[in-house]
Amino acid sequence: STFCAAGTSQLIQVGPNASGEVDRSSILSFFPNPVSEMLTVELKSGPALDIRFWNAQGIFVHGEQILEGQTQIGLEAWPAGLYWVEWQVEGRSSFHRLLKF
Repeated sequence: STFCAAGTSQLIQVGPNASGEVDRSSILSFFPNPVSEMLTVELKSGPALDIRFWNAQGIFVHGEQILEGQTQIGLEAWPAGLYWVEWQVEGRSSFHRLLKF
């Protein structure tokens, strides 16, 4: 598990691993985490990706297509709590935790 103290941010990244599979962090990252108002999502290379956000109860909250470069997503109106960020690379879903405060 990962812990971030208040005032710090965690960059979540997913690159190729020893087995030759695509490491999803080399393609997309999001920060800061935890976040209060504005989340930056960076697609480093490749075609556009669909990114989805789910709350801790598994309810879909938001979806957006991310283009190469940086995209800002405003989370001001979202309640504080744990969210799951999902995106797909080569047909495989990748889920990562996001903490909204």
